[in-house]
Amino acid sequence: MYKLKRQGGGVGVISLIIFSVMVIVGVVVYSSIDTSFSATSLTGEAAAAAANVSANTYGAFNLVSVGPIIFGAVIILGIVGMLYMRR
Repeated sequence: MYKLKRQGGGVGVISLIIFSVMVIVGVVVYSSIDTSFSATSLTGEAAAAAANVSANTYGAFNLVSVGPIIFGAVIILGIVGMLYMRR
């Protein structure tokens, strides 16, 4: 008998969507927390430390935001590779 082969191609796309949503939600949540922290009256070294943490966190979000682009490119290259191997 012939067996039906099923491909798991949708898993990568779903993972890409979940990863992108997590990054966006993380930025939104941190930005609201950062806004409430900046409203407090910090002075001196505490204010400098809070500004440093905020700048570093936003820098980390910039690095992580490249992840979905790379993940999407890998998925597209995988699909193209599978189509090429089909011949």
